[in-house]
Amino acid sequence: MRVTDRGTTLVVEDTPGCLWIFGAWFVVGGVIALLMPFVASNRDVVPGWGKVLAVLLGAASVVVGVVAIRRSPTTRAEFDAAGNRVRVRIRTPFGQARIEEASLADIGAVQVLPSRDGDGAEQYSLRLLLRDGREIPLHAQPSYAKQSIERDAARIREYLGSTG
Repeated sequence: MRVTDRGTTLVVEDTPGCLWIFGAWFVVGGVIALLMPFVASNRDVVPGWGKVLAVLLGAASVVVGVVAIRRSPTTRAEFDAAGNRVRVRIRTPFGQARIEEASLADIGAVQVLPSRDGDGAEQYSLRLLLRDGREIPLHAQPSYAKQSIERDAARIREYLGSTG
């Protein structure tokens, strides 16, 4: 996550590039597996069940890769003191952007939300809690870097002039 102060605007950006590369690795591997039954030099000696298996595994790999990419959106939050607005844009690759907007006065708290991963390790998410009950995430994937998330939350709170 990157926090940039631009005078009257604070910009908070998160781009999960490593997760996109991870998903792309599955997509590329899946495409190769899909093509092998048709382009491999030994395709004539591979039994039919082997070709079907390669196609099924390739298709599954492509689906896993696309899902990994789609579940990892980029977020960009702009806190604009001059306009008294916050605008959060959440966009997945190959998808449309979802935009959340609110008045800066409507922000009730900047929250660091702890959770646990599948192995039980603590991870942390940063989100805005609005007075109307909405919750706006400032990044899609939880982070294990508690100090970094807390530092970013403190910068946002300081910019907003709040302690929430």
